[in-house]
Amino acid sequence: MTENIKPLKEFPFKLFPNLLPGWDNTSRRKNNPTLILDHSSPTLFKKWLDVLVDDFIPYAQDEDFLFINAWNEWAEGNHLEPDQKWGLQYLQAIKDSLENDSSGK
Repeated sequence: MTENIKPLKEFPFKLFPNLLPGWDNTSRRKNNPTLILDHSSPTLFKKWLDVLVDDFIPYAQDEDFLFINAWNEWAEGNHLEPDQKWGLQYLQAIKDSLENDSSGK
């Protein structure tokens, strides 16, 4: 699944990595959802994050960051806060990915 990520260096402009833990807005949009991420899990989230962290080469010292879109959209599954289903696993995935960054940055 992560093989679908286009390397950031292939874009002719600054592009900062972005990732979200999940999304399914059928709860609000009923039969006209804009996006559904099937089978989202902390394990898949970490796999994608590992690829993004390893691929990203900062444009400058003060531009060494990535975005995680988690707007506390509980009804849509877009949150990082601990919950009954996953506990701390999403937060742990971020910690593990950043601590184990193999890119040498």
